Order: sequence, then structure tokens, then C-alpha cells
Amino acid sequence: MPLALEYAQKAADLVAQNEDVAGQWDAYANYAGLLNQAGDYHNAFKYMRLSERALLKKARLDITSQTATLNAQFNLSREQLKSEYLDKQANLFAERNTLLNEQLLMKQREKEQQNWLLLILSLVLAFFLVLCAVIYRLYIKNKLLASRDALTALHNRRSILTLGQQVLATSERYLHPVSVLMLDIDNFKAVNDNFGHEIGDKVIQYVANVCIATLRKPDYVGRVAGEEFLLILPHTDESAAGLLAERLCKKIASANKQEISQIEQLTVSIGIATKNIHSDQPHNRLPNKELTQLIREADAALYAAKERGRNQAQAYQTDLQLKDNITH
Repeated sequence: MPLALEYAQKAADLVAQNEDVAGQWDAYANYAGLLNQAGDYHNAFKYMRLSERALLKKARLDITSQTATLNAQFNLSREQLKSEYLDKQANLFAERNTLLNEQLLMKQREKEQQNWLLLILSLVLAFFLVLCAVIYRLYIKNKLLASRDALTALHNRRSILTLGQQVLATSERYLHPVSVLMLDIDNFKAVNDNFGHEIGDKVIQYVANVCIATLRKPDYVGRVAGEEFLLILPHTDESAAGLLAERLCKKIASANKQEISQIEQLTVSIGIATKNIHSDQPHNRLPNKELTQLIREADAALYAAKERGRNQAQAYQTDLQLKDNITH
């Protein structure tokens, strides 16, 4: 026992010199137990209290250490959570950027598709407009061909009759006179028989050109038969129509005939019929019937001009016999 007490005291003195609270608690408790066995209760109580203080200090240190450990673990967990949150945020931003890029690419594709669609529609529209322009030109050309004489480019029979009806309807409404001239090339059958149809066609073209050059802008001229022409003269009374007819006869007979130099003398006969409008005249007659009547009167006057020697113009007189057909 004395030897145990000696070594226990040395151990207690040794641990008192350092900060090893666990060693102090163990050494003090061991020395207190030996002192208690030796009957030294006073010192045993002293070292037991030192042992308890070392134990409390050790407990505080353990708690502090554990608290620090827990705090460190908490901070670590918090940092980990924060890092995970930031990672998730970064992933969300990355996904959002990816989604935005995909949306931008989709918009660009849609824009490109729209541009291609607009280009295709523009090309289709341009093609359609060109096609419409071509069709319209063909329509106008066909309409012109349908209303024009192929040899002279004058109005054909149907076209000049339609224009005549329109002119008479206008004269009926606004009360102005209208004159109708029937022009026929003299001895045209002999021209064809002696010089051939080619020269005959040139003669018809020559007469048509003289008519075009002589008439006014509001006047109309058309070829209604082989060598016969119909002239519609708005705002023209019988006197003015007679002057124009005489001028036509003189021009055709005296103009330069280089293209038909084989023909020594070329003359025409002209019949004149006039519709004079008066304010007290009834307006219930049909325009087409009036045109037919005027043409028949002009045709009768033309026949009279032929009978009186040709190369002249004759106005219709009531004593002339009307024919049933429009042209002879």
C-alpha cells in the first residue's frame, strides 16, 4: 500500500503539470481511492474533488469539442446544401439557356420558313401576274382581231355596225345629227379580172388608208364587204357629209398610187344618208332599226351614184328606191 500510494501520488503530481484533463481525472481518482483505502479520508476527499473538477473540465471540453464538431458538420452540410443549390441553379440556368437557344433556333427556322414561303408566294404571284398580263394581251389581241378586218385593219362588219348603233343611240339622247356613208370602189371586179387578186387587195388597202387619213377622230370606218366600206360620222349633217364624201372621191382619184401603179384610174362612188335630230322628234325608235334604215338609204344613194356615172357622191332622196339588203 505505501508503494502504491507513492506511485499514485507521483502520477497525480505528474499530470498536474500538464493540461491532460483525462489523465488528471484518472490519476486523481486512482490516488483518491488508494487514500480512502489507507484511511486518509481528508486527502482522499481533496483528490476526489480534483478528480471531479478534472472530469467536469473534461466534460466541458468534450461538449465544446462535440459542439465544434457538430458546428463544423452543420457548416459543412450547409455549404454542401449551398453548393448543391448553386449547382441546381447553375443547371437550371443552363437548361434555361438551352431552352432559350432552342426557342431562338425555332424562331429563326420559322422566320426562314416564312421568308421562303413569302419568296415562293411572291414568285407565284409574279408568275400569276405575268400569266394574267399574257392572257390579257392575248384577249385584247383576239378581241382586236375579232373586231378588225384582217386585210385593212379597219373595223369589220360586226364591229362597225355595233359602233353605228352606239353612235345613233348617243345622237338620240343628245339630239345631234349623224350621217352614214356607203363607199364602193368602181369597177373593182375588172381590177381583179385584169390584174389579179393581189393587186385587188392593194387597191382595197389603198382606199382604206385614204379613208383613215381623211376622217376626223370621232368618225368610224369599216369594211363591210369585199370592196365596200361603211363610214359613221357623228355630229355631221348632210351638207358636211357631202363635203367629206367629195373630198374622199377627189383624194382617192388623185393621190399617189405607187403601190398600185398598174391602175391608171381608180375611183369610188359614195352614198350619203343623214339622220337629223330635232327637239320635237319622238325618241321611241330602236337604234338598230334606225341604223338599218340609214344604211339602206345610203346604199340606195350609192346605187344612184353608180347609175349617174360613178366617181361621185350622192345624198339619199325620198324618191330613191330602198333595197332590202344592206350591201349590194
